[in-house]
Amino acid sequence: MIIGMLVLSSMASMAAEIDNFKSRYNPLKDEKETINAWANKEFQRALRLANHSVRPCSERALFASLKRSFKNHYTDRFTRKLYKGRGLAFRKIPFNRSIYRDFTGKDSVVIGIMGKIYDSASPIVNYNGYQVGTDKFEHFFGRGRAYYDMIHKDGKSVLDALNFGLSSEKNFLGAIMTGIMSYADLAANFRGLFFWNHVLMKYPDPLEFKKPSGAYVTCTDGKWVQNTIIDFSIYVDASWDEAVNCSKFRTKEIAEKVFQVQRYYEQLDPVHKYTCPVLPEEASELNSQFGDYAPMLFNLGPLFLE
Repeated sequence: MIIGMLVLSSMASMAAEIDNFKSRYNPLKDEKETINAWANKEFQRALRLANHSVRPCSERALFASLKRSFKNHYTDRFTRKLYKGRGLAFRKIPFNRSIYRDFTGKDSVVIGIMGKIYDSASPIVNYNGYQVGTDKFEHFFGRGRAYYDMIHKDGKSVLDALNFGLSSEKNFLGAIMTGIMSYADLAANFRGLFFWNHVLMKYPDPLEFKKPSGAYVTCTDGKWVQNTIIDFSIYVDASWDEAVNCSKFRTKEIAEKVFQVQRYYEQLDPVHKYTCPVLPEEASELNSQFGDYAPMLFNLGPLFLE
């Protein structure tokens, strides 16, 4: 019994589902500068640790050190700070007051059962005008790094990596346990691939998006040094926003429970849109920017798995 509860608790903490609809029209301070500053400070720390390697400018040491600094809120200080939200203006909607409030244990083990014991909902912050859950940065670093390794170490294709992410969201790490398949998570994963490629800029990007002016890191006098300041605004856009990049739900019945709450929000505030996508034109434009990869990264409908 105890073991089972520990397993379920672990699964609950893995999920940080957010309600990006409730209260979205209430102003939030833009925390771009603070988050960028935290990231650059932690990046410098990671480089110092990487430079302790016996081998000068060891790429293995560099990426190992960066992985310790940028992965998830269990293993590093940066995403842990984001997940806790300390020092940031944020909004956090508990499951029992969110669009998921009517989920049962049958709908979602994580939200319908464990969410009543431990609410793992992630804080939502304003980053450069975009409302994103801080859990997206964990996807950006963790899954983005997994994609990078699959492609540039294991010889897999970009499509292989994206299909791996899609399968994860459909199955144990997504729809099976939470009832939700988050395309915003998938978009953050993909943009993380670009970030890790920009560390040394050894390979071409899969698509032409914005990029930093140069590699983040160069080797100077046998030491890794930061060459370009990290600014996440070249990666973060509305595709990270679950009110624009619509999630899918495991069943039509689960989706209807969410729609009912969203429609209730609209009754309370008829001036604003609360059903997804809240910005249809921007969603369509973003979807087109992903090109042939769009079906695996962006969802304009349907809103439940078929």
